[in-house]
Amino acid sequence: MEYYTYAYLREDGTPYYIGKGKGFRLYVKKRIVPLPSKDRIIYLKRNLTEQEAIEHEIYMIAVYGRSLRFYRIKMGRYACSLLGP
Repeated sequence: MEYYTYAYLREDGTPYYIGKGKGFRLYVKKRIVPLPSKDRIIYLKRNLTEQEAIEHEIYMIAVYGRSLRFYRIKMGRYACSLLGP
């Protein structure tokens, strides 16, 4: 159980990106997602299996939906990055 979910926050504290990872993934720059300062990166849930992390990521994306600037939809082993509004 080494996986976690995390969020990148805007200055007003609302998330613009939600992801899952392990190790230091939450601090690694993504290709299209701007990396915020470390004080605006938060863990949502820790000590998860990979499957639990995927399920929690999908749940959190459903909760925040279109308020996210960047979000991913996972289907099996495939992921697609989409720009929000």
